[in-house]
Parts: sequence; C-alpha cells; structure tokens
Amino acid sequence: MKESPPVKTFDALFAELRERARTRPAGSGTVAALDGGVHGIGKKILEEAGEVWLAAEHE
Repeated sequence: MKESPPVKTFDALFAELRERARTRPAGSGTVAALDGGVHGIGKKILEEAGEVWLAAEHE
C-alpha cells in the first residue's frame, strides 16, 4: 500500500498562506487567488470543496 504524504495542520496551512500573501512570490496560486478578490477566492473554495466531496464519495 502506498503511503500518503503527511497532512498539514490548519495552523501550518494558514501560516503558509499568510506568508505567501505577505511575500507575494512570482507564480504563486495563492497570490493569483488573492488578486482575484473575493470572487476569485470564492471560486477556488468551491472548486476545492467539490474535489473533496468527489474524493470522499469514491474512496
């Protein structure tokens, strides 16, 4: 059985997102989402929620 990579805690993920928002690295998806404003972030949240739901249904 293939071992899954470790899962980040919410605190670790939030710290990573905050750092990317602060430093704005080139090519960052986080920066692109932030630049899209509330609409762009909302679209990304819905996309990810759909992927989580599908994964839960089929695993």
